[in-house]
Amino acid sequence: MNARSTPQLLIRIALVAIAANICMTVAFASPSGDLKSALRKASGDDFRDYSWLSLPVDNFGVCTMFRLASLSDKPSDRNQICATWSCLGKAKPHDIRDEITVYSFVDEGNGRPLQIEERKARKIGLALVLKPLLASLGIDATLADSKTITTRFKTDRAYRRGVTIDSLKTHLDGMDKSSEAYAAYDAGLLAFIKADIVLSDIEVSVTLDKAKDGAIDAALARAAERASTAGESLGITVSDSTDGHYVLRNPGAAIYGVLAVKQPRGPKTLLTPNRDLATYVPVAYRGKE
Repeated sequence: MNARSTPQLLIRIALVAIAANICMTVAFASPSGDLKSALRKASGDDFRDYSWLSLPVDNFGVCTMFRLASLSDKPSDRNQICATWSCLGKAKPHDIRDEITVYSFVDEGNGRPLQIEERKARKIGLALVLKPLLASLGIDATLADSKTITTRFKTDRAYRRGVTIDSLKTHLDGMDKSSEAYAAYDAGLLAFIKADIVLSDIEVSVTLDKAKDGAIDAALARAAERASTAGESLGITVSDSTDGHYVLRNPGAAIYGVLAVKQPRGPKTLLTPNRDLATYVPVAYRGKE
């Protein structure tokens, strides 16, 4: 059985879905034009090679590994071996710096503040957070288009985290030779997440009309009620007030974009597997198939 970790959704309201045992899978969607322009500055020249998650998660980022069936295969949930923390054999850290640097396995730079206009921030809050969340709860996401709902989204910084290749190679070389990850590496059939885009300290404010937006209000209220028992273990907080205002915040690292790579193809590739991870080339990450 693959050593996978279930993603904890990093927008605090999502603990409702977890508490209700709703199965969440990694899904992908192209970022909205408003968010895309802001993220392009963080990702750099390889922006086009990223796959973008429809909802940020705290796992499945850098160092996530896959075993391909052949060099024409692509990484997906089907051939995933492990996720970030399980691939490295470490628990998710409580310290935010260790979480962002993945215990020094990555270079993350200083991070870049995202400059997003207030008008655009509302659209991003709806598209990136509120609508996917409502859909996961079985609530009609189009209800969020109500003109009586105001959503504001902000995040402290966007980081492009890149795997420190020497550290990853040392980790792979030291693995149990019977492990699935080492077997894929040894056969030249390993794919892995080389870089990701992380948003830190996400905060979403939602203001609604309790009379007109009753279904959404009820869902958010249930999330707030469960926050006292579930929020601490998930690192998620939900706060509300009686006037229909909710604040969703997570101070941790929320992964939104991933860059997968695999060994380049060549006439003698599988006869002499290439262990030079620095030469691996981008490949589309399919996610759930």
